[in-house]
Amino acid sequence: MEYDKLIWLDNDAIVMRSLDYLFDRAPTWGQKDAWVCSSNTSAQNWLCSGLMLIKPSEETYQGLLKYATTKKQWWRNGDQRLIDDYFREVRDDPVKLLDVREAAFGKCLGRIPNLFSETPGEVWNMPAFVHKSSVHNECFYFLIAEQLREIQGQTVNVCHFNPLGAAWRDVFCDGLLMSRVETRVTRAFCSDAMWYAQTPPSQYPVRTLLGGSVVWSAPVGPAPQGQARTT
Repeated sequence: MEYDKLIWLDNDAIVMRSLDYLFDRAPTWGQKDAWVCSSNTSAQNWLCSGLMLIKPSEETYQGLLKYATTKKQWWRNGDQRLIDDYFREVRDDPVKLLDVREAAFGKCLGRIPNLFSETPGEVWNMPAFVHKSSVHNECFYFLIAEQLREIQGQTVNVCHFNPLGAAWRDVFCDGLLMSRVETRVTRAFCSDAMWYAQTPPSQYPVRTLLGGSVVWSAPVGPAPQGQARTT
């Protein structure tokens, strides 16, 4: 194998500080699937494959393929359940789980214990790795239409108010610029004129979500015009 260890990252996530220290650990490690935002081992103490430290291995790969044939409809619980069960049941070496201060879901920001307390109201709890921007994950994705909500009679891009929405967009769009990859939709998303615009609702057909939230589906017609990002 070309590498001794690899860190796997989902792309609907953002790295807020270096993860290099993980390479000092022995694989396998992964994000805790703590949707309840707790480090308590009695709460959702299983793997989320959004972040994993792994050792590349043909033996492990073939073992996972073989194990998958013994698990009926394993895909209903996603790849992470298959991986978690394989290392626990077959390898007898369960995946070790990162603390929520190291890797957590975006919905948990502000609910993770502070590193220290100095002044009431200050926040010192940003994880190194933040996976999914929120419950609906609209801000770690490139569809402006999914980010628009009607709030108090006004159309608002809610990701302007997410603490990491603009940061994820910068990383995503810079990556597209470097790779010279784009589509009509990503071109609109990476246009400052489009993303920061107060878009009239008439340009987006209304769609109501369960719970009464109002969003807009993708616009139709010619590609949107606007100032492209430059770096």
